[in-house]
Amino acid sequence: FDLDGTLVGSEYLAPLAWGAVLREAGVDNVDHEELERALASPSMRGASADKIAKHCIEAYGIDSEAHPPSWMVKRKRALAVELVVGGPSLGPSS
Repeated sequence: FDLDGTLVGSEYLAPLAWGAVLREAGVDNVDHEELERALASPSMRGASADKIAKHCIEAYGIDSEAHPPSWMVKRKRALAVELVVGGPSLGPSS
């Protein structure tokens, strides 16, 4: 079951973690606000991490051979834990 946001106010961390994954996958033009809107859209709301990864691969033209959905999901989860433990330091660079 999903406790995201129940024990720790972590809803805002998902776009930060996904943005960091996209940058690691070579996407240079990650617009954080656009990513937040996409993740909150009706088609993505409540979507599995795998579905989000596949959407990002298509939307950003990511090489799925080099960065398959399974890698993206694993990185997103690891980065989300880093954010919860260490604070939001993975945000978009200024």
